[in-house]
Formats: sequence, C-alpha cells, structure tokens
Amino acid sequence: MRTINSKENVRDFNGEVEIEVKYKDKKSEKYTYKNIIKSFAKEIISHSIASANIWDAGSGAWVSGVDYSDYLPKYILLGASYDTDGDPIGLTDTRFYEYNAISGYQPVTLTSGATNEGDLINPIPISDPTRPLKKVEDISFESSYQPAGSPLLNSDVRAINNVVVYETTLLNEEYNGLTGFGSDSFLLTEIALAGGRYIITTGDCESTPSEVLEEGPYAATVNGGNILTLDEASNADSILEGDQIRISTDSGMDISNPFYLVTDKFGSGRDIQLDRDVTDDSSAYTGDVSIYKSTLRMFSHRILSTPITKDSTTEIVIRWRIYLA
Repeated sequence: MRTINSKENVRDFNGEVEIEVKYKDKKSEKYTYKNIIKSFAKEIISHSIASANIWDAGSGAWVSGVDYSDYLPKYILLGASYDTDGDPIGLTDTRFYEYNAISGYQPVTLTSGATNEGDLINPIPISDPTRPLKKVEDISFESSYQPAGSPLLNSDVRAINNVVVYETTLLNEEYNGLTGFGSDSFLLTEIALAGGRYIITTGDCESTPSEVLEEGPYAATVNGGNILTLDEASNADSILEGDQIRISTDSGMDISNPFYLVTDKFGSGRDIQLDRDVTDDSSAYTGDVSIYKSTLRMFSHRILSTPITKDSTTEIVIRWRIYLA
C-alpha cells in the first residue's frame, strides 16, 4: 500500500514497477522504479470500461465500434544483456548503460519514436512456441492513503482505491539462458508493459515481441508515392488511420525504411495514405507489396539500474502499479 506524501504531486506520480527476487538460499530482494507510465497509456486504462461495441438505434443491434483489446496491457516483455555467444555482459553493455566518474554506471536515456522497431533494445528471443510471451497473470487493485491535514479529495476521505496492479511471475524453470548456448542464466536489463493482439502459440522460435505481435500479410500495390491500395476489399478495415505498418516488397527488393504511419484513408477504404513516399534506394517504389500491421503498444519501458540474474534458483515477481488519481 502506498502513502502519498503531501509534498508529492499526485499528477506526476503516474506509476511504479516493483521487482521481487526470490532466492532458494537467501533472503528475497525488492527493487522499485517510479514515474514510468506514459500519459496516453494511463488515459487508455482509465477509460477501458467502455464497450468495444456501440448500440445502433436504427438497426436495433450492437455493432462494431472501437476494438480496445489491442490497446490494453497483456504482456510484460523482457530484455537481457548478452553477447553473440549467449554469455551475460552486465553493466559494461553500452546498449543499456553509460559510465561517468561521478555516479558510475547509469541506464541510458530512452528516446521517443520507433527506435528498435518499437521493440525492446535487446529482447529475449522466444525459445518455446507454446509460451511465446510472458503474459500478465493477475490484475488487482490497491488503495493509497491521503496525507493528513491537506487531503487531495474531501477531508473525510482517507483512502482512495486508485491503484491498478499488473503482475506476473517468472518461475524457476523460465528464462534461464539461451537455447543452444552454454550459459544457464540471463541478466535481465529491461522490462516493458505492453499491449498487442492475443497470442497463444507461435510456430517460430528466435522471434522478438514486435515480430510475434504483427498481423498480416495484407497484399497491396504501391504506385510510386505515398499511396498504397489494398488488393482485397475485405481487408479495408484491417488497416486504420494511426496504425504503424511494415512494408515488404514481393520482388525481394529492400525498402529503405520499411516502417510507415497510416495518416489517412479515403475512397473505398482500400486506398491508404502514408506519412511519406515508399522508397527503394531513395527512389519511389512501384509494385506489389505485403503489409504487416504492428499491434505492439508499449505502455512503459524501463531499463533496470542493476541487472538481475535469472537462473533456475531464482523466482522473480514483477508488479506494475499504475496510479489513476
């Protein structure tokens, strides 16, 4: 339970993640990181009580409205520090940490935008197709107490049931090294709370979250600009304004930057406008393409100040708290 200090700005205290490391032969340890939830994610979660369907008075039936399912937290994604041989690196891994003489090794600053293809810096590849991603296993609510003397709400209200907790547990037998390498452990360096399409199994190993959470392919044609046309009318509602897509050419040619944002749809809905021209080697591309829609929604991404060893002797509980006040 969290007690909010009267000097804290509750609007800035958006959330925290707690990592509890349980060992077989010594006392458990807890690590807490604060102020990590994105404002748009907080708004989505606080309004997710809305139905995915709306009532059509004309036909007297429920009809498809907005599908919120892709935009709700479902997964806790995991990344780790390791080299090409699968061996842990740790604080000297410059992808995650930078050194200065005053404070020592510190996590690098995460930047906005679709860096790393919108994925983690170094996600742990999937080694078990029947458990492709670590799912949120429990959702609960907690209360926070108001400061005495200067309450945030009415003076006679002491507790606010305003904290939602997303929790998952890495069991002893989970995430203990890369398949095919000698190392029997991981150094967890990053975690993320994410949404995306529902995944039960996948036929591929060595895939990343961004690859597994793609939908498609959808066949389309590009006519030398920023407009593409879906081949099938039935797919017109599959790609919507605001979606991020990845384009692959059927000819095998490489697109300079394959990630695009859908900025508009018009006509029959099969014509889609992108944020820029589709180019190959800086020249406009014309021809058939395949479109993959990204459903990965990163609500929060945190690099751990200290890497945590995960092996067969360790159980790790991750609790993601979001303050909705």
